[in-house]
Amino acid sequence: MINRILKYCIMAMTAIILSYPLVAQTTYVLSGESDVKVSGNSSIADWTVTGKNLVGKFTFKQHASTGKEQQRFPTGRIVDAEVRLGVADIHSEKGETMDSKVYKALKGDEHPTIRFTLQHPFEVKCLNHLRDS
Repeated sequence: MINRILKYCIMAMTAIILSYPLVAQTTYVLSGESDVKVSGNSSIADWTVTGKNLVGKFTFKQHASTGKEQQRFPTGRIVDAEVRLGVADIHSEKGETMDSKVYKALKGDEHPTIRFTLQHPFEVKCLNHLRDS
């Protein structure tokens, strides 16, 4: 009798566990082709600089999927992220003069690496462009 009750309890627990949708968590690593552009302006000119050789990763925790549309365009949270960029890897379209001004403004000798670290998780509506085709 106890074996029978135990068997039904296990079956019921299994059914309950399997009825909950699974939540995926994926860590994405920046490729060697990743870069960042920063644009701005001053009283003299508009400018754009590009940072190459980004190193970093972020973790996307997908909300439980229900339905095909939700699977195609997942929602979730970025729960962890860190990106690093060498100040010497930031270059301007305007050449070496602007590069040296940027390096000086960012105090590249004292702080050779810029590090962005996510402090608080945030919601993401769609990461479809990150999904494999």
